[in-house]
Amino acid sequence: YPRPGLVRLAPIGASDQPVIPPPTTRKLSTMGHDLSRLYSTNECGDTNSISDESDTEMHTNRSLITSPSARSTLNNTVIIFDWDDTLLCSSAINSQQWSMALVQELERAAESALHTAMSLGETMIVTNGNATWVEDSAKRFMPGLLPTLAKLKVVSARALYEKSFPGDPYMWKRQAFKQLLTKNPQFAEDGINLIALGDQHPEIEAAQNAVEIIGGPSLVKTIKFKETPSVNELLGQLGRIEQELANIVYEDVSATRSLVKRELPSHLEHLTAHASGWRCSTKKSDMTDIASLAKCVTLKELWPLFS
Repeated sequence: YPRPGLVRLAPIGASDQPVIPPPTTRKLSTMGHDLSRLYSTNECGDTNSISDESDTEMHTNRSLITSPSARSTLNNTVIIFDWDDTLLCSSAINSQQWSMALVQELERAAESALHTAMSLGETMIVTNGNATWVEDSAKRFMPGLLPTLAKLKVVSARALYEKSFPGDPYMWKRQAFKQLLTKNPQFAEDGINLIALGDQHPEIEAAQNAVEIIGGPSLVKTIKFKETPSVNELLGQLGRIEQELANIVYEDVSATRSLVKRELPSHLEHLTAHASGWRCSTKKSDMTDIASLAKCVTLKELWPLFS
């Protein structure tokens, strides 16, 4: 592990390999596609003190997994995670706001969340980082996660589509989702149950766009994480997602969610690092309005509406 406060990682090889900058590097934009600049020229105690209605409502119902309807759902369920600030605390690392103990705890939380997802459907990671960024950054900061990552499809949208859409990370994600999800003929016939998780809007829009293309009885459920989270905030968000993911998978409607930190009194601020410090704010997706709007304007024009 690199020592906290001394994160200056040398390039692995070629100049396009990810490098964590020294503390003097300017803070980067919170937009997901700018995250690549982060790496090179190329992304307690009183945990029961808060009542949480959604905790009871959204606990995983393990019996669902063995039911016929559940098995049918699992056959067409795809769960896609972003990497930076969704599984890895990239912003906290960039700003030197991390410690070895916290990142090791995050490693365990990310592993647990991914294993839960893998039990519920095909699980992937799609990043706008370069082709080796997920593996390289995991190796440096969360090496215990590597065996789990080896079992997943990890896709660099940038590596696939940067040449076709130079400087347009929106299209990288959009095309990557389209390529991954439309090549399965089963989805065209039976529909897809897509769950997309990330801290930026491009992956949310990419998921919605892919489902529109697939058509049929498809569902899209998106969960937006907080942008530029601290390590504690990312820990809490992953804990909340792990608790709620099964019920989200088995919902029979599309929905758009955001993870929102609860307003906590100072003596309960530590709950930020726990599931109980977060809630899922839900609204039903209006795919018709989104599709109509998308026909009239470009994705770049849509972006400010969601910023």
